[in-house]
Amino acid sequence: MKYLKIDSPERLTQAVQNAIKTLRSGGVIAYPTDTLYGLGVDLNNEKALQKLYLLKKRQKSVPVSAMVNSIRDIDTLLGGLPAVILRDLELVLPGPVTVLLPNTLTRPVAAFKAESKKQLLPRLGFRIPDHPFCHALTAQAGFPISTTSANLSGKKDVANIQELIAHFGDKLDLVIDGGALPEISGSTIIDFTRQPYLVIREGARSVVSLQKDFGPGKVNLRKTQFDIRFVCTGNICRSPLAAAILGALLQKTKYRANIRVDSAGTMDLSSSPAHELTQKIAAEQGLNVKEHKSRKINLQLAGEADLIIALARNHFDYLRRHFPEQREKIVLLRQWQVDQPLSNPSIPDPIGHSMEYYRQNGTEIRDEIQRILPFVLDRIRQFAEYNEIAV
Repeated sequence: MKYLKIDSPERLTQAVQNAIKTLRSGGVIAYPTDTLYGLGVDLNNEKALQKLYLLKKRQKSVPVSAMVNSIRDIDTLLGGLPAVILRDLELVLPGPVTVLLPNTLTRPVAAFKAESKKQLLPRLGFRIPDHPFCHALTAQAGFPISTTSANLSGKKDVANIQELIAHFGDKLDLVIDGGALPEISGSTIIDFTRQPYLVIREGARSVVSLQKDFGPGKVNLRKTQFDIRFVCTGNICRSPLAAAILGALLQKTKYRANIRVDSAGTMDLSSSPAHELTQKIAAEQGLNVKEHKSRKINLQLAGEADLIIALARNHFDYLRRHFPEQREKIVLLRQWQVDQPLSNPSIPDPIGHSMEYYRQNGTEIRDEIQRILPFVLDRIRQFAEYNEIAV
C-alpha cells in the first residue's frame, strides 16, 4: 500500500498522477471527497471492479456510482439529457449528492452491466464531488471512476484516514490522505427518474435545502409509510371511528405494514377520550377506540399526511383555508370520487344525540369508507410504486 498526504498544491498534483497510474493498472485507491472517503477503481476495468466488490463485501447486484468531472460528462455518457434535467442538475452539482438518471448510455461501461444480459440497469448513479482532489483527478483521468464509501457494505461510515487504513490496510493500492473531512455523512441520493424527484437517502445535503432550491412540489423525501388522517370538529366522535373502521379494513390488505390511519380535529379539546357513545358504537363493530386521545390538526400533522379525509364540508373548508399547500391531498369523505356535487356532502355531528343516532351515524361512516376503499388502495399503490416499496 502506498500512502500520500495532500497538504500542498505540489503534493496534490503528485497524488493525482499516482492515482491515475494506479487506476489504469487496475488498482484500488482511497481518496477524499466532499462527504466521506471513497474507494475508487476504473469503472471500465472488470477485474478492478471485482476486487472492489470483494473488498467491500458487497453484492454485485448493487451497482456503484460513477464519479465524473462535469454535468457535460454525464450528458455525453447518456447521449443527451432533457434541458429541464440539465438545468436542475446545476442546482446540486458539484456537491454532496448522488444523482440517479435513466440508463441511456451511448457506450458500454463495465460497472453498469446488469447481472442478466437480458436486463439493463434502469438507472445509473453519478457524483461530482466538490473537492479539489476529485476535480483534478476526474479532469485528467479521462474515464469514469467509482465513488463508493470506504467502508464494508452495511457497516458504519469511516470517520477518518486512520480508521480507513485499519479497515483495509494493504488491501488498498493507494491511500490519498486529505486530512479530516467536514462531513461525517454520505451523499444525498436523488432519483431524477421520478416526478417529483425522490430523495432516496438524505445525507450531507438536506431535503429542506433541496426543496428550497428546486421550488414547491419538485422534490420529496422517500417515505415507507402512507399516512391517512381523518378530520372532524372535536376529534371525539366521527373521525376516531372513521380511522378505526378504515384501519381495520386496510389491515386485511398486503399494504398493512406500510399504512398508518389516525385522526385529528379542527377544535382543541385538550386530549379528550373518544365520546362514550362512540366507544360503544365502535365496540358493536368489533373495534376499540378506548385508547384514543383527541388532538388538533396543525401544520405538522397536515404536512406528514398523504391523504386527509374531512368528515364534513366545514372541516374540508377549514383544512383548505389553513393548509393551502396541502390542498391536493385533502378530500371530503362523501363527495370524494362522486361525479355530481352533493346537496349535503357532510357526515352530521352526532354529539348530543341518542344512541340510535350514533348508530346510524356510524353506519353511514362505514358505508362511505367501504365506498372509497378502492380509491384509497389506488393511492396507496401509487405511493408504494413511487417510493419503491416491495409489498
